[in-house]
Amino acid sequence: MKIKRFLVISFAILTFTILFIANSWALTFSEAKSKGLISERGDGYVTHKTKKARQLANTINAKRRQAYRRIAKTRGTRVSDVATIAGKRLR
Repeated sequence: MKIKRFLVISFAILTFTILFIANSWALTFSEAKSKGLISERGDGYVTHKTKKARQLANTINAKRRQAYRRIAKTRGTRVSDVATIAGKRLR
């Protein structure tokens, strides 16, 4: 029961954080994604398809990594576990 509650709370925090981050880059991120310049990976991060999109992908991944660390620290779990859960939700 505690694990289920933990996952629900973690997912809520993760969703809020990702939506907040996505809103920060709404046009740029959306444009790059719709043009196929970047794409979501299964591990909670994005990958770039061209050199042009490298900086955007690096910026997004740095912000996500920071959010994942914060959530992992709060929940007492590994960053990779938080990122994997996010990756499943984002795909």
